[in-house]
Amino acid sequence: MSKALQYDAFNGTDQLEWRETVDLPLAADEVRVNVKAVSLNPMDWLLPENETVARTDFGLSLPGTFGYDFAGEISEVGANVTDFKLGDRVFGGNVKGSAREQMIINGINSREMFHTPDEISDELASTLAVAGMSAAAALHAVNLEAGDRLLVGGASGGVGTFAVQLARLRGAEVIGTAAKSTFDYLEMLGAQPLEYGPGVAERLQEVAPNGINKAIDLFGREVVELAQSLGLGQGQISTIVPYPAVPDDVILTGGIEGTKADMNEILTAIAAGKFQVPIAARFDITDYQAAIALQRGRHVHGKVVLRLV
Repeated sequence: MSKALQYDAFNGTDQLEWRETVDLPLAADEVRVNVKAVSLNPMDWLLPENETVARTDFGLSLPGTFGYDFAGEISEVGANVTDFKLGDRVFGGNVKGSAREQMIINGINSREMFHTPDEISDELASTLAVAGMSAAAALHAVNLEAGDRLLVGGASGGVGTFAVQLARLRGAEVIGTAAKSTFDYLEMLGAQPLEYGPGVAERLQEVAPNGINKAIDLFGREVVELAQSLGLGQGQISTIVPYPAVPDDVILTGGIEGTKADMNEILTAIAAGKFQVPIAARFDITDYQAAIALQRGRHVHGKVVLRLV
């Protein structure tokens, strides 16, 4: 037996319970992970309150387990697994839920699990998968190149923090929309801050007189609509926000579309001190409701982490 943070109905996160669960047997293609840390993303609290999305888009069933991002150590290896071994430190994402002491995940040709470098802590590693791969996918969709002038919507959020820095690493100029209170944070990441809201088009002209040629929206639809008004079209705009009626010339992306090469780029940059992943707050797993409340506020500058040890 081991504990997991679970829910028995798709009616929100208030019903979550940290409780004992039965440990399932391991299949030949799987590994078992002792989870040490879990970081939060909007999808973590959206899925337990949206049954259609959870069942149809993610193939989830009840009881459900909270969380996606994780980091930990492999405690058991299936007979067919060769890429990972007992005792390996790993991180990644598990759509079936990561907020549990013992987690089973596919260990063969996995696009969702990576080795954790020695110089990266479990807490830091737990923040990388969803935000990093989502940011990379959004940038791939617009074929970002050195010299591009990129507008990022929601640049100070979790995915935005990764997108800004990845774009800068790849030689792009970055303008990021955010609240004024986050301007110092964005400048630290290497972006030109741009206040969102009414008048954003005029303010963009002031801070970027040469205009933009690529745009990614990580928060809503303001940047999508602004980019379209400026003449950007097919192949120049992407969003990770699946709002109703996403325009045909806007590419909707998801985290699974990032690659291992993208993650290796992030890990290399972190090791070289060229990439920052701020952790805004840390909570013990039993304080999960406080962590969720903070993350749901959508004004956190950095990641929120749940610690299981």
